[in-house]
Amino acid sequence: AWRHPTTGQLTHFGASTPLAELTPKKIQNYMDSDAVTKTKSGKAAAKPGVDKTRRAFRMALEWARAAKWIE
Repeated sequence: AWRHPTTGQLTHFGASTPLAELTPKKIQNYMDSDAVTKTKSGKAAAKPGVDKTRRAFRMALEWARAAKWIE
Protein backbone atom coordinates (compact mmCIF):
# COMPACT_ATOMS: atom_id res chain seq x y z
CA ALA A 1 0.00 0.00 0.00
CA TRP A 2 1.20 3.47 -0.84
CA ARG A 3 1.83 5.98 1.91
CA HIS A 4 3.07 9.53 1.76
CA PRO A 5 6.89 9.77 2.17
CA THR A 6 6.58 12.13 5.14
CA THR A 7 4.48 9.68 7.19
CA GLY A 8 7.56 7.82 8.40
CA GLN A 9 9.37 11.05 9.20
CA LEU A 10 6.58 12.30 11.44
CA THR A 11 6.43 8.95 13.19
CA HIS A 12 10.20 8.72 13.62
CA PHE A 13 10.92 12.27 14.81
CA GLY A 14 7.53 13.21 16.26
CA ALA A 15 5.29 15.88 14.77
CA SER A 16 6.20 18.42 17.46
CA THR A 17 9.99 18.08 17.13
CA PRO A 18 11.53 21.46 16.17
CA LEU A 19 13.57 21.37 12.96
CA ALA A 20 16.55 22.79 14.86
CA GLU A 21 16.72 19.54 16.85
CA LEU A 22 17.33 17.44 13.73
CA THR A 23 21.06 16.83 13.97
CA PRO A 24 23.04 15.09 11.21
CA LYS A 25 23.22 11.98 13.41
CA LYS A 26 19.44 11.92 13.95
CA ILE A 27 18.86 12.40 10.23
CA GLN A 28 21.25 9.57 9.34
CA ASN A 29 19.59 7.31 11.92
CA TYR A 30 16.27 7.98 10.19
CA MET A 31 17.70 7.39 6.71
CA ASP A 32 19.04 4.00 7.85
CA SER A 33 15.97 3.06 9.93
CA ASP A 34 13.55 0.24 9.24
CA ALA A 35 10.90 2.90 8.50
CA VAL A 36 12.88 3.79 5.37
CA THR A 37 14.57 0.52 4.41
CA LYS A 38 11.88 -2.09 5.15
CA THR A 39 8.26 -2.73 4.33
CA LYS A 40 5.53 -3.04 6.96
CA SER A 41 5.99 -6.82 6.87
CA GLY A 42 9.71 -6.47 7.67
CA LYS A 43 11.08 -7.34 4.24
CA ALA A 44 13.71 -5.19 2.57
CA ALA A 45 12.03 -2.35 0.68
CA ALA A 46 12.68 -1.94 -3.03
CA LYS A 47 15.53 0.45 -3.83
CA PRO A 48 13.32 2.88 -5.83
CA GLY A 49 11.00 3.29 -2.84
CA VAL A 50 13.88 3.78 -0.41
CA ASP A 51 15.48 6.31 -2.75
CA LYS A 52 12.16 8.16 -3.13
CA THR A 53 11.69 8.43 0.63
CA ARG A 54 15.25 9.64 1.17
CA ARG A 55 14.97 12.13 -1.70
CA ALA A 56 11.69 13.54 -0.37
CA PHE A 57 13.27 14.08 3.05
CA ARG A 58 16.38 15.73 1.56
CA MET A 59 14.18 18.03 -0.50
CA ALA A 60 12.18 19.00 2.59
CA LEU A 61 15.41 19.80 4.44
CA GLU A 62 16.70 21.86 1.51
CA TRP A 63 13.41 23.77 1.40
CA ALA A 64 13.65 24.42 5.16
CA ARG A 65 17.21 25.68 4.70
CA ALA A 66 16.19 27.96 1.81
CA ALA A 67 13.35 29.32 3.96
CA LYS A 68 15.95 29.95 6.69
CA TRP A 69 14.12 27.65 9.11
CA ILE A 70 17.40 25.74 9.64
CA GLU A 71 21.06 26.42 8.92
